[in-house]
Amino acid sequence: MQNKKLMTIPILLLLALVITGFAYSHYQQILTIGGTINTSELDLEFLPGSVTSKDVGLDWTVKSTCDPPTIIMPPTLLDKDVGSTTYLLKDTDGDGDLDKLELTIDKVYPCYYNHIDFWVHNNGELAWKITKVIVNDGHADHEYTNLFTDCFDLDNDGKCDIVLRWGDSFNLQTKYCESLDISFDFHIVQDAPQGETLTFTIKIVAVQCLEL
Repeated sequence: MQNKKLMTIPILLLLALVITGFAYSHYQQILTIGGTINTSELDLEFLPGSVTSKDVGLDWTVKSTCDPPTIIMPPTLLDKDVGSTTYLLKDTDGDGDLDKLELTIDKVYPCYYNHIDFWVHNNGELAWKITKVIVNDGHADHEYTNLFTDCFDLDNDGKCDIVLRWGDSFNLQTKYCESLDISFDFHIVQDAPQGETLTFTIKIVAVQCLEL
């Protein structure tokens, strides 16, 4: 009986080595098939030349306003040249993609209104869709997964300074070389401070989706 047990141990060890060797060989084979594994890239950028601002009229002096100051309404054109919005597209990581839209909103006043429109281009290999927009008011992130209108306190005094309204650009499949039209409105409300520099950032979050 003892001899049978002693004979059984080498057999079990051999069986374990065979199983381990097979699994190891199989794993190595999967890794080395083809020699190199190339992953696809999910990438998007602001399309050069696509940004439009409805801050000015045809004569470049007409500005927009809207009332009441707590709700974004269709704007009324005013014949005055006070506030202005300019923009700049930037490549922040040196990869050749314009990944940042920088707005400079200058000399604004209560009820100053603007509409910003731009195209986001799929310059990667994978289809994607926008699932989230994150607005940072300088103090906290505010996340949205659907069209929204919201008020933000940029100087942290407990009062609303700017109202943003984001269009419905969520969950729309955008394939390679396609572009998605996105826009948002904003206006300055009565409690915004005078003569101050206020900042906000908007991040657009896109994720891979299966092509249909």
